[in-house]
Amino acid sequence: MGVIHALQVIDEHQRCLHRRGSSGVLLSSSIIENLTKENEMFEMTFNGLVRLLDRTPSNRFEREMLTFAKTEYGKDWQFAYQHMLDHAGKAPRMGVHE
Repeated sequence: MGVIHALQVIDEHQRCLHRRGSSGVLLSSSIIENLTKENEMFEMTFNGLVRLLDRTPSNRFEREMLTFAKTEYGKDWQFAYQHMLDHAGKAPRMGVHE
């Protein structure tokens, strides 16, 4: 019988833990899967927050209104754009209207 080194015993123990899926020194495949899922969930949440907080127009009609407001209203484009958003796309008019 040969001499058994302490490292061999530890390696064998780690392999057993790994096979059983318990949380030993080595990361088991179930832990790695959970970490991967958590990372994917974090990325989806982060990307959702970025889209939610993004100030660029989301649909084509809003993008077209933004382009129109910037080209037609010069320095007042922000006012015009907000007016069109608030009034279903109707551009602001000059003067007093009843």
